[in-house]
Amino acid sequence: MRVSWKLCLIAGAAGIMCFSAGTLFAAGEKTESHAPGSIEILPAQYTFVYGDGDKFQAHNWTKTGYVGGAEEFKQHYETPEDVTIDIEGRGLLDEDPSITRNDYFGSLLVKKDDFGFVQVEFKEFPKFYDTLGGVYHRFTALEHSSIDRELELDIGTFIVEAGLTVEGWPEVEFEYEREFKDGAKSRLTWASAVEGGVTRKIIPSWQEIHETVHAFTIKAKHDVKQYTVKGEQHWELIESENRRYERNLRTV
Repeated sequence: MRVSWKLCLIAGAAGIMCFSAGTLFAAGEKTESHAPGSIEILPAQYTFVYGDGDKFQAHNWTKTGYVGGAEEFKQHYETPEDVTIDIEGRGLLDEDPSITRNDYFGSLLVKKDDFGFVQVEFKEFPKFYDTLGGVYHRFTALEHSSIDRELELDIGTFIVEAGLTVEGWPEVEFEYEREFKDGAKSRLTWASAVEGGVTRKIIPSWQEIHETVHAFTIKAKHDVKQYTVKGEQHWELIESENRRYERNLRTV
């Protein structure tokens, strides 16, 4: 499902780009353009960690092992009809692109002076968490503990903005934003370990998070004589499913 969702976003962004560019270019007859750009490639990056790999990932927000792709891509188009197109992107993939741990970013801005604009942006990145708990050296069986699964939270946004900026007309903007969090993260509270009648809070707890936020915004602005009249309406729809895991340990 995650792969299909990403492909749909990419296909949708490409469709919006083609439709927007075609609409704005239709205002003129000439289609000549000037297109400077740059791309920075990261063919391969492999991170070796001697020690706690989970802690390294949590502190540096990057995974161990292989990562490769395009570090940065920029393209700028200008046409005689005062239409500009700016494209930026980044795509860093894991060894297996079908799993998580991928880092994506893409931005498209199509703008025509005194007419309007369309902007599309999507971003996704992973955040890692340490799986180790606390340590109490006087314990023997429960001296330290850890979570027996990897803790990773995928965070992403998808934004579409469109607006009219025709001279003499009210400026109107529409924005849709989709935010999501999917995965698992550690909690700041720790569970109890009991050994020999002594209790210490050293057992780590964690939480599964599946959260999606849909936000819609409409803005309008118009100058009336010496006054500027503004209006804005915002709606949000939140879907959240969270489950917390906490386990107390005790020796017999």
